[in-house]
Amino acid sequence: PWVLLLYIRPLALHNRGQPAAGRRGLLLGVAGARLFRAPPLDAARRVPPIRVLRRDAEPLPPSRRASLLTAAALIGGVTTLAAVQAESVWIGLAFTGGLLLVVGLLASAARGLMRLAARGRSRAALALRHGLANLTRPGAATIGAVVALGVGVLTVVAMADIEGHLDGELRRELPRDAPTAFLVDIQPDQWSDVRARLDASGAIGVDSVPVVMARLRAIDGTPVEQLQEARETGLRGRPAQDGEGAEARWALTREQRLTYLEQLADDNEIVRGALWSDPARAEVSVEEEYAENLGIDLGSVLLFNVQGVPVELHVTSIRSVDWRTFGINFFIVVEPGVLDDAPQHRVAAASIGDDAARDLQNALALHHPNVTVIRVREVLERAASILDRLGLGVRVLGGLTVIAGLVILAGAVGAGALRRGAEVALYKTMGATRPQVIGMFAVEYGLIGLVAGVIGAAGGAVLAWAVVVYGMQIDWALEPTRYALTLVISPALAALAGLAASGQSLRRRPIAVLRGEG
Repeated sequence: PWVLLLYIRPLALHNRGQPAAGRRGLLLGVAGARLFRAPPLDAARRVPPIRVLRRDAEPLPPSRRASLLTAAALIGGVTTLAAVQAESVWIGLAFTGGLLLVVGLLASAARGLMRLAARGRSRAALALRHGLANLTRPGAATIGAVVALGVGVLTVVAMADIEGHLDGELRRELPRDAPTAFLVDIQPDQWSDVRARLDASGAIGVDSVPVVMARLRAIDGTPVEQLQEARETGLRGRPAQDGEGAEARWALTREQRLTYLEQLADDNEIVRGALWSDPARAEVSVEEEYAENLGIDLGSVLLFNVQGVPVELHVTSIRSVDWRTFGINFFIVVEPGVLDDAPQHRVAAASIGDDAARDLQNALALHHPNVTVIRVREVLERAASILDRLGLGVRVLGGLTVIAGLVILAGAVGAGALRRGAEVALYKTMGATRPQVIGMFAVEYGLIGLVAGVIGAAGGAVLAWAVVVYGMQIDWALEPTRYALTLVISPALAALAGLAASGQSLRRRPIAVLRGEG
């Protein structure tokens, strides 16, 4: 099973400290910040000097050519940064396309909200009527605030959904009768004593199979070296890209672990051919995905080197394996009688309590130090802990994106402090109370947060669904509570941020504002 990857397929280990990754992240962050300064710098370039002295002087009209060049540079820069980080041009293009789609949807939703506010505010209540009207006022920055908040909400929701599904797959979907411990590298003469110790520790569901180490030398008479070279070159004569065909190359070159069984376990199912159906030839059964990686099918002939002895095996069955049962399973199973006398060791699985597993591990370390005990739940808990840390990091980044959106909203409110102060003074002069004015502003900012929350939550759900179903091949389950909380928290945060930025305007006395204007 995949939990035994450390035993079946060695993994590359990384040091705790990775300065190169830190430097790369810093460079990408600085490059992104410099890239996104282009639009505001272009806007600043069009401000005439007289605008500093006269408020009624308008900026120069934008140049269509300059705007297009700025947009092209921004899109190209984002694509380049994403491609560098993902080490794939296609992923960079897909990321930029998805980002443009999300931004377009958020901007369209903001414009729709503004049109709705312009049409439907006449019959609404006082706070709602004026709150809707404020969305279309000059300098409201409705579109920018919705886009920034929506992207942050999308990031947080998508990562929370992905982490929740992955955590559930690790923690909740482990079968109740699955083994809790695996013992590997048991020598044949040690098995009787190891089995006795397992029984004495109260282990149940004990299972054990032999393991024979081998190297694949040829498939249908073609040496593995030639097959590997052909796959490296590719079907079209081009060099293979990084990571392309990695599973196929690994399947050809890995140290093969073979076993022999009279009958298959219940979590194995023959999908093509028949098990041990040809008494005239040495037979082998291959797991279907592994057979695809090797490029073999029924009738293929595999030549193995077993400790210097060539062994030819004929593929007579292809089978599927339910790896999620955590039973002992192999890619390649040989019929009994072919490898019985080959050098071998055993691997065992059992269900055993944590305390008993620790005692058994200590006893085996003393009497059979070569036997390694792998406790499955401990491995799963460590994997889940790593995923929790990764999820926390991504959620923090998503939260920072949300905060950035709130800062943009607050900045837009602060930039129009004089105009907003005049509005507050006018409202109060006409008889509106401070709670009523606060209600108007809360409606305005809350609607911005609501639109951003709806689009961001929907986009996050779609993104998480695609990653979970197609990327991780995990069953999808909708969690309405998460989305309901998003639709409550997003408007609340937006309203709080907007009101906090409007605090100075709300505190100003109407007479002071009117005298200043006069």
